[in-house]
Amino acid sequence: MIDACTWRLGQVVKWLALVLMLVQFAVVVMRYAYGSSFIWMQESVTYVHATLFMLAIGYAYLLDAHVRVDIFYAGWSEQAKAWTDLLAVLLAVLPFCALIIWASWGYVAVSFRLSEGSMALGGLWPAFWACRQSPSPSARPAC
Repeated sequence: MIDACTWRLGQVVKWLALVLMLVQFAVVVMRYAYGSSFIWMQESVTYVHATLFMLAIGYAYLLDAHVRVDIFYAGWSEQAKAWTDLLAVLLAVLPFCALIIWASWGYVAVSFRLSEGSMALGGLWPAFWACRQSPSPSARPAC
């Protein structure tokens, strides 16, 4: 069931790469051909890229398309690869995620409490994107 959900999410999210490319192209054309630009478009490139990365990483892992060093791994049996992947997630990925959450929780809480947004006039408010990405309605700030 998790694999099916990840597959469907990946099928939808991969189109964000096209959105990212088109918005970035529009920003460049506007800047160099017309001498103007919109801050919200420039910032949306960052947010779309982050969204694409965060939501597509599970899809890449499902397809076994993630980056790793295959010097030893390529010659191992499927069972050895599965154990290596499991241990890597348990000993490296999950502790790193926990560390990031622990280290940033206070900063994020203050940012949301202050309704912190873009420093540029006309920029996007980052919580706008966080509202739509949070899997739990209880974790979403008031949007």
